[in-house]
Amino acid sequence: MPVEKRSFLFRYFDKIVCAVIAIGLILVVVSAVKRNRGDETRNLIARIEQASGQVENQAHRAAPEEPVEDYLKLRAERNVVEAPGRVVDLTPHPAKTYEPVWLGTEQTEVLSFTEPLVPGTTVEVIGPAAEDVLKILEFPVDGDYTKVRVQTTKVEGRVELRAQTQRSRVVRAVWVKKGMNAQAYPPIELKALAIREGVALSFKPNPQNVEHVAVSVHQIWRQDPHDAAAGFTLLAEVPARPSETAWAGAGATAPVPSPGAPIPSPFGEGGWNMSGLPPAEGTGTSVSAEGANEPYKILDQGVKPDGVYVYKIRSMPQQYYQKPSEFTDKTQVETLPNIDFRYVRGQPLRGGRARLTFEVAKYTGNEIRTVSFQNRVGDMIGGVDYDETGRPVYYLTGCYLVDCHYYVRPEKGGTLGRITYMDRRGRLRMRYKNEVAAPDLWEQLQ
Repeated sequence: MPVEKRSFLFRYFDKIVCAVIAIGLILVVVSAVKRNRGDETRNLIARIEQASGQVENQAHRAAPEEPVEDYLKLRAERNVVEAPGRVVDLTPHPAKTYEPVWLGTEQTEVLSFTEPLVPGTTVEVIGPAAEDVLKILEFPVDGDYTKVRVQTTKVEGRVELRAQTQRSRVVRAVWVKKGMNAQAYPPIELKALAIREGVALSFKPNPQNVEHVAVSVHQIWRQDPHDAAAGFTLLAEVPARPSETAWAGAGATAPVPSPGAPIPSPFGEGGWNMSGLPPAEGTGTSVSAEGANEPYKILDQGVKPDGVYVYKIRSMPQQYYQKPSEFTDKTQVETLPNIDFRYVRGQPLRGGRARLTFEVAKYTGNEIRTVSFQNRVGDMIGGVDYDETGRPVYYLTGCYLVDCHYYVRPEKGGTLGRITYMDRRGRLRMRYKNEVAAPDLWEQLQ
């Protein structure tokens, strides 16, 4: 059969159709992609423009005011310390009993424990009519859990304080009675007078002690202020009169017996002295007590001539559960010298220092002797004399003559001589003609 010749289109028609279809699909896809991207871009631009407008509006708009919280109020509310409730501990603990305490009526006292009490624990007062006898004022005391402040009333009685520590229960008995733990009142009208034999002291018992405290003894303390290393020392104790020991609250009705023997007294009959020892020759202390309302009179013979001494006194209670009194105000006294002088006469001299005449009196314990000496300015007043056996007797006063004025008009009128001298303590003093410091020496010579 003869071969029929065909055209190019006829031979590749199917392939051409497939290619056209593929190109159409590609164009459709490309067109769709372009259209979608355009919409997204437009949407994105629109959102950006909208956000920019909101930012501009917000910038021109005032910020809203917000309330400021009260932080101090919030802190106070969050740090409120509530009163702790009662702690109930069902665990058995051993009990520790403290020494009893003796308190007077209508008294405020702080009781101390060796261990701190448990925070939040209740300090209980146990006993008949306990609340009428003792009240708890404060626990803890200034943040100290070892202390409890209590107050007694006018009612007397015995109660117990009960509380809890970390390791044990504590029990403490409290006696309340009038006069318990009371403090004595100091003596009154203390006086000190220098005499030839020593220092005469006198004082009166305080009448307020009759209603509060039974006094056992009065302590006398002495100090030499020129001795820098020595303070006050106990000179002696004067037993109180029966009228001072007859306080009604110190009778047999006291709720507790004395824990020890009575206070030992070192005093014998006829007087007393320091430590109960017999005084040495020329020294010692003696006392004279007359009626109940009369002052005590004491003679201190243990002082040195021409010295300075300070005295103070306090009263000691008879009951051990009461307090000693405060000391009286200090009283200072200068003891009399054993040697004294007086300016007798003197006249100015030309071309030299004048000689002044002095009389010196010296007390030797059994007699008083006087001797005249002549001294110049700059000399120690006095001199040396000799007795019947030729032995020297010193009449040196320790005072130095500094100056002399022969005609001075004193306040009383007239004219007198007057000297200026330095005494034994380095003090400048003045003395008129015939003036003395220890009149008793001269009175016995007349």
